Formats: sequence, C-alpha cells, structure tokens
Amino acid sequence: LTSAAPIDLGLQRKTATLDFAYTPTVPFSFNVAGSYETRGGNRPYGAPLGFSNAIELPEPIHYKTTNMDTSLEYHKKWGTVRAGFAASIFDNDVQTLIWDNPYRITDSTYAAAYSAGNGTARGRMALWPSNDAVKFYLSGSFKPLKATRISAAVSYGTFNQNEKLLPFTINTAIPGSDPTAANALSAPRETAMAKANITSLDLTLNSRLMKSIYLTAGFRYYDFANKIEELDLPDGYTRLDQVWENIPIAVEPYSFTRSRLFGDLTFNLLKNMSLKVGYSLYGVRRQEGTHETEKNKTDDGTFKVSVDSHPSDWLMLRVSYLNSRRDW
Repeated sequence: LTSAAPIDLGLQRKTATLDFAYTPTVPFSFNVAGSYETRGGNRPYGAPLGFSNAIELPEPIHYKTTNMDTSLEYHKKWGTVRAGFAASIFDNDVQTLIWDNPYRITDSTYAAAYSAGNGTARGRMALWPSNDAVKFYLSGSFKPLKATRISAAVSYGTFNQNEKLLPFTINTAIPGSDPTAANALSAPRETAMAKANITSLDLTLNSRLMKSIYLTAGFRYYDFANKIEELDLPDGYTRLDQVWENIPIAVEPYSFTRSRLFGDLTFNLLKNMSLKVGYSLYGVRRQEGTHETEKNKTDDGTFKVSVDSHPSDWLMLRVSYLNSRRDW
C-alpha cells in the first residue's frame, strides 16, 4: 500500500446539438431537436467489501447519450395543438467494476466475513446499465371563451433495460460453503428483463368569472407501471461477496399512481389586496408485485385560505391558513 500512486480524477464531456424548424404554411410548423453527448474519465466511487472494509476507487466513465425530439405544431387564434415523439438512448461501455481486496489474495468465506470484509479476494459491482426511453405526447392550449383558457397535455412512454445480470458473487469459495450456494458463480437469470410504462395527464383551467373573481382548477395524473419480470431467489443470495445467506427473497416490481385534483378562487378585494380560497385532493396508489392492498394507499385533502397584500413594489404581506387531513 505504501507504493500506491495517486490517480487524477476528472471528466470530459463533449456535446453536439442539432435544431431544425420548418414552416411549410403559416398554421403548421415542424421541429426536430437532437443531441449527442459523450462523457469520459473517472470519478470517486465507494466500493464496500464489508461493514469494516470500505475503500474508494476511481470509477471509469464511458457514457454515450443520444436524445431526439420531433414534433408537429398547429397554431390558430383559438389555440395551439402540438404532437410529438421523443427518444433517449444511453450506452455505458463499462458496466461492471471489479477491484482487489487489499487485505486478501485468496478467496475464503466464514459467517462474519461480511462484517470484517476479509473473506473474498475481489469485489464486483454493477454500474449503470445501458437503457432507452421513448415517449409520445400531445398537448394543446385553447380559448373557448374570451376570458377562459384550457391547457392539456397527455403522454405515454416506455423505459427499457435488458442488460446481462451479474453472477451472485465473484468469491470462488462460496459455492462449496453451502449446498444451496452451488450456483453462486452463475447469474440468477440471463438478463434484467426490465421495462416500465409511463402515462401522464395534465389538465388546467384558468378563467375570469367576473371582473374581480378568478378561477384556477386542474387535474394531474401520473402512472408508473413497472413491468419487470419478477425475480425469485429461493436459495438465497450473497452478502457483499463475503458469505452466502440461505434466505429466500424475491425482487418484485414496484408500481405507483399519483393523482391531484385542485381548485382555487381568487377575489381582488382592493387595489393591492386579494383573497384566495382553494382545495386540493392528492392520492397515491402503490403496488408491490401483483398485489395492491389498503395499506399501499394514501389520500390527502387540503383546504387553504390566504390574503395577500402589496403595499409597495418591494413588499408583499401574506396571511394564510391551511388544514389538511391524510388517510393511509
């Protein structure tokens, strides 16, 4: 260790961008935006070999990211409509980090090795996997009445990642330590088989009901549907490449849905004073694996009142009251 040499840390990023806009006729416009970025170098990375043996390594960085967004827009006096497609592709040329244990040169294992960190001769960890994401979207803004505007946006996208999984461990002593660890040097399955579908909706209404009364209302919805294939590990797993734990576990997909319904009324009482009254209802639904239970639900209703005053250009005063009830 006394002969170890310092390593310079740093990253170099190179980015190329392209923007193209074409308007064949006045109401229509076609837009394309793209970028390509490379990032290379190294940065500090914590590499644990046990509770009492954690070292810092230079993580090698070799990233390539490609982004593209293309859209078609239609514009008239009554509003604007836009439809498009976006994609992002991330490539990592180095997806596995392997390092030596400075306290061992041969593999071994024993019950408390994960605490001392002196069982395995090497450690191994997965880095960021290559993946891609695509999204289709549609948005618009309309004025059905002179003092009313409605804005809406909806999108649907997918995340995909199917890189190879690492074996349970790199420690060659573990397969012989327990009959259930016979396949510890193999991966639990060939690839990640990870996928998620994302749906979002955003709807907003702004309207002047009367000369001094304004309404703002809306609805937000976001659904993250995790479609990863469930991974069962009935024979157990390896802890920190040090010891085999004969404890059955399963890696289950986690999905959730968020929604928010809200409305606010604003009254301009005086020239520099306004009163706002509003209510919002926020809900979350969570799903672990294929099961959804009452304990995975949260509902939050909030009532609020505020009075704002602007006695001068540089001063604003606010008095507010908020009452919220949460059920889960």
